[in-house]
Amino acid sequence: MSDAEVTAAAAAELLGEAARELSRWGLTDLADDLRRAARRRGDDPAVVLVVGPPRSGKSSLVDALLGVRLLAGDPVVPTAVPVVVGWGARPSARFVPADGTSQVGPRPVLPRVPPDAVATAAGAPPAGVASVEVELPRALLAAGLVLVDTPGSGGGIAGPRAAAVLRAAADADAVVYAVDPARELGEQDVGLLRAVVDLCPEVVVVLTKTDAYREWRRIQALDSLHLGEAGLPVQVLATSAPLRVHGLATADDDALRASGFPQLADHLRRRVLGTRAAARDRQAARLVQHALRHLLAEARTRREALAGPGDPTLVARWRAAREEAERLRTRSARWQQTLADQVAELAAQADADLTARLVDVRHESARRLESGDPTAGWREFEPWLYERTNDELLGHATHVRALADRVVADVAALFDAQVVELSRTLDLAVSAQPVSSALLRAPAARRGERADLGLHAVRGVSLGASLGVALAHGATLLAGAAISGPLLPVTAGVAAVLVGGRMLRSAREAQRRARRTEAQRAVTAYLDEVEVAARRATRDTVRRVQQEVRDHFTDVAGEMVRSADRSLRAVERAVRGARTERAGELRRLDDDLRRLRPLVAAADGLLAATAGATVAGT
Repeated sequence: MSDAEVTAAAAAELLGEAARELSRWGLTDLADDLRRAARRRGDDPAVVLVVGPPRSGKSSLVDALLGVRLLAGDPVVPTAVPVVVGWGARPSARFVPADGTSQVGPRPVLPRVPPDAVATAAGAPPAGVASVEVELPRALLAAGLVLVDTPGSGGGIAGPRAAAVLRAAADADAVVYAVDPARELGEQDVGLLRAVVDLCPEVVVVLTKTDAYREWRRIQALDSLHLGEAGLPVQVLATSAPLRVHGLATADDDALRASGFPQLADHLRRRVLGTRAAARDRQAARLVQHALRHLLAEARTRREALAGPGDPTLVARWRAAREEAERLRTRSARWQQTLADQVAELAAQADADLTARLVDVRHESARRLESGDPTAGWREFEPWLYERTNDELLGHATHVRALADRVVADVAALFDAQVVELSRTLDLAVSAQPVSSALLRAPAARRGERADLGLHAVRGVSLGASLGVALAHGATLLAGAAISGPLLPVTAGVAAVLVGGRMLRSAREAQRRARRTEAQRAVTAYLDEVEVAARRATRDTVRRVQQEVRDHFTDVAGEMVRSADRSLRAVERAVRGARTERAGELRRLDDDLRRLRPLVAAADGLLAATAGATVAGT
């Protein structure tokens, strides 16, 4: 058994033992939290997104990695919708409708998946299909990986699918960027990878089709050089699907190793599954610490009351503590007021940041359009506009996350300070790592919310349609002006020619101005649409930050209220109880404390072990 497996087994056992202790004491809420954490450990696979330019071998890479012929059925028809491949006891596939409100649910493709079935479905899916879901009994999938084969995404961050790639990358645990070694990574590839690295914790570049290119090693070295110069910590691996297929068919270990797929599979297990497992184990240890802190506090309180029931102030002290804990979860609490004030400031700063960024894009667009003719320069201007817009929106999303992280940290610090004050009475034994900051994962950094980037790197209708009308109109008028020249009467002489030339130049200049005006109108409409969507996404994120922070600390305060109330009742019973009853209860409490202390020590040890594993996996 590997070290990671030993740690995972220890975490599972610790969660179970702690949940049983909490249930024995009647702390059902905390016990349920631990049981839910234990269930999530097996139901939370790591998502690996396979992206890259069209016909870069993404589908063949997924097939070869799993050792099946499943996706790469047609070399001409590319993947049209994402194909999600996860573990299942029997092979199956189904269409997922694009309408998220559909009550029918995913529609079966076939009860079993023969070769090319999914490739055909993905290459030409029925109308209204958003994706294809596939289940296969494969060891790599059983280990906890889900592979997502995506449609081609050429053009870098200015490409038509850049927004979809970045949204998916923000919700993935790893991204595999597939590219064939016919060329080295260009500026568009590096630009897209730079954005992906900012959104996803693990990114790897995989060269495909190395069997078809003799110079692939030189390309691999150049790609590594380009990524290093760009400051991107991305490894470049090389693979050959035909070698993998040959090795599997002939049991040729040399061919399998030369294919590069064992190295890729090991990379995904170690860097993705290993790091994810360590994070889950660490979270389990934190949950156990949090739960046992409440349990130990109650046990010590009861023991104190039983050992010295003559203290007349004990009951009054715990009544005051319960009232203070109750105030901590009300809307008038200091941390609640601070949260409301800082979220309002966060919304204002985010709004101002987005306005400033898009104003810059508008001004730069106007200068570019003014300096040339849109007819001649639009082919270069359009991708520049998409890339420039997405760059600013990514920068805006990063800025909002940083602001939100600061709000979370400030509110957590204030809440923890109030907890420390209350703990002097409640005997919560607050550690150097307060309960709130240990358990709260900043909402702005959650993968599901990082996807709300408001990106619009698509050929928008408002942009393309209105500009197309302008250019067509201008071309028609120019054609008419050009035809009118030769029809001037010959007898008019040179003066007529000069007048006609001035008229032609004047007409052309007027049409250029008209095209610039129409192009600027189209750009303005596009950026207005982008701004509306981006503001909506930012406001949704800010609202969720406030809601999750408020709910988290309200729940923590509520647990403190319940703990104080249970301790108060225990103190009152101890004061009223007979001496013989107190002696028996003291023996039971001592037994409980002897069981609890090793659990706390085990949680401490698990935290230390998972911290080391997390560092090793990065």
